[in-house]
Amino acid sequence: MASQRIYCLLACFTVVGLSITFPVAGYLDGPPPAHTGGFGEDTCHECHWDHELNNPDGTLTLSGIPN
Repeated sequence: MASQRIYCLLACFTVVGLSITFPVAGYLDGPPPAHTGGFGEDTCHECHWDHELNNPDGTLTLSGIPN
């Protein structure tokens, strides 16, 4: 019974330890190709799913445009 409890605790600590130590995946050279959202391609929402895609409250500002 004690060995079963030790095995369970070891398994739990292993899972928690691995989930903490794995780094978050990132792209050093920018996003992968074909993620523009055009012509059936994936969008940045493929990885950045924490916000709504094309939020209607969003704004775009262009500044520094010469006359």
